Amino acid sequence: SSIKYPERLQTLDEEIDDEEDDEDWAGRPLNHYSEKEDDWRDLIAGMECEYPEELQADSKFLGGKQYQRALEFFRTVLLEALPDPEGLREHVSTSTGHLSDGLHRENWEHAMVEVVRFSMKDISHPGINYLIKHVGSIFRRLFALAVDDVKEGGHESSTYRHLPDKVETFLVARFDDALWELMEDASMKTHTGLEPMYRTIDPNLPTFHEYSEAKSDEEHEKAKEDIASWFFEKVKALASSSGQKAKEFLKMESKRRALKKKSFLPDQRTSMITNEEIDTILQRAFEYIVALMEFNLILLKFQLNAYLFEGFKNKLTTFSTMLANDDDIDWKAIVSSEDDSLKNRIVVVQERVASISESLRDVESLQRRL
Repeated sequence: SSIKYPERLQTLDEEIDDEEDDEDWAGRPLNHYSEKEDDWRDLIAGMECEYPEELQADSKFLGGKQYQRALEFFRTVLLEALPDPEGLREHVSTSTGHLSDGLHRENWEHAMVEVVRFSMKDISHPGINYLIKHVGSIFRRLFALAVDDVKEGGHESSTYRHLPDKVETFLVARFDDALWELMEDASMKTHTGLEPMYRTIDPNLPTFHEYSEAKSDEEHEKAKEDIASWFFEKVKALASSSGQKAKEFLKMESKRRALKKKSFLPDQRTSMITNEEIDTILQRAFEYIVALMEFNLILLKFQLNAYLFEGFKNKLTTFSTMLANDDDIDWKAIVSSEDDSLKNRIVVVQERVASISESLRDVESLQRRL
C-alpha cells in the first residue's frame, strides 16, 4: 500500500495534526484518565517538534512502522514528562510520620513510597490514553485506506463499487465502533496492569541500583571482582550449550539474589528529619521512578502489542463475520432507504417543475384571450 498510495504516508507531525483535527475522536473520553490527556498534548506542543533523531520523525511511514514509531514517541514524551520530586519536598516530613508500628522513629520508606506513587500515577495513565488514541487514529486511517484499495481494485472489486454510499458509510461507522471498543478494552487492561507497579516499592527491581555510601578502595575492588566473576559464570553457562549448566547457573543466581544484602535508604538518621535527609529521599525517589519507568516501558510494549496491535489485526479478520452474524442489522432497510439530501433535492426539483408548469398554463391562457 505504501507503494500504491505514497500520498498516504505520514511524518510524525502529520500524524499528530490529523489526530488533533479529528476533535470528535481526540476529545472523546476513553476513561476517567481522559481529563488529564491535555497535559500530554501541552507537553508535546512544548517540545516544538524537536524530537530525537532515532525517532525518524521526518520520515514518512505507513502501517506497522507508524505503530512502531508511536511506541518510541510515547517513550520520548514519557521521559520528557519525568516529574521533579522536589515539588513534593514540603510533604516529605509529614509522610515520614512517627511511632509507626510503635517504633520511635520516622518512616523514611513510607515517605518515598508516597512520592513514587503520586508521581507515577499522575503522569503514566494520561500518557497511555494519549498513546492508545494516537495508535487508534493510525488504525482508523488504515481502514479508510483499505476501503479505497478495495474500490480501486480490479474486476473483483466491481461489486463493492456498486454498493450505495449509505452502505459504505454504515460499514465505516460500524468499524469505528468496533475500533473504539478495542481501544477501551486495551486501555482498561493496560491501566489495570500498570497500577500494581507503583502501589508498592521493590528495592530489588532489576533496573534500580542500591543505595551506596562512600566506600574504601578495597570495597570497590571487591565489588568489581564479584561483578567480573558473576559475568564470567554467566557467559560460561550460556556458551556451554548445556541445559543442565544453564539451570545450575539460574539456581546459583536465584540464591545469590536472595542472600545479597542491599541498602535501600541510609540507616543512620537524625531524630527529626533535616533538609539534607529530605534531599536523600527525593533523590532516591527520582532514581526509583526512572528505574520503574524503564521497567514499565518493557511491560507496556508487550501489553500494547497484544491488546492493541494484535487486537486490531483480529478485528480486521473477523469484521465481516461479525457483521454477517449480527441479526440486529436490517440490510434491506439500509439499501432501500434514500438519502435525505437526495430526497430534499427531489422535492425542490418537483416544486420547480410544478411552478414552471403553472407558468406555462398562465401563458397559454393569456394567449387564448388574445
